[in-house]
Amino acid sequence: VVVVLPDTMTIEAWRTSLRAAAQAGAVLTGSRAFTNATISAPLYVVGAVDFYGTVTIDGSGPVYATQGIVLREGATVHTGAAPLVSDTSIEMRPGAQYRLGTATQGGLVSFGSASNTLVLQGGTTGAWQGVAYAPYGGISLSGANPWRGALVAGGDSGLGRVALTGAGVVYPAGLLPVSTLLDGLRPAPATGDCD
Repeated sequence: VVVVLPDTMTIEAWRTSLRAAAQAGAVLTGSRAFTNATISAPLYVVGAVDFYGTVTIDGSGPVYATQGIVLREGATVHTGAAPLVSDTSIEMRPGAQYRLGTATQGGLVSFGSASNTLVLQGGTTGAWQGVAYAPYGGISLSGANPWRGALVAGGDSGLGRVALTGAGVVYPAGLLPVSTLLDGLRPAPATGDCD
């Protein structure tokens, strides 16, 4: 599926709105590790975030980190609708799971500009993950289990690609038109009379 990506100004306005939404909740300074815990969204972390064990995110606002987010080996993050957002990178290690209650209301967003700003190493059998979006970089998908949702990579100089290795399978991008995570990127409806 070919997707026309928004311009940089629109992406940055959306990024600012995600950041503001996260800052409306708790703001934590310094990198954080969450192990077998329940946290509340929205949440803004000035630093990196690591998830270990089983972590439940209550709430629907973003969990936003100014540095990387890593779901460590075997970690499971359960959420109804909280997206994970990073200024640099998001990595799901082997066996890690990001499980959404509603596929249209969450996902992963990384604003990094590397060819592997989103690294998804499989392990989420049967779980809906929503949208994985890297507006300035690429996505690497590998492992035995696919990402169930939509993968969208942007960027300049060949960064905006989805690299598949191993047994990775991409499911149809049917979430793009209905994902609430992407609401700030869609053009406003036309106003006025149509003749």
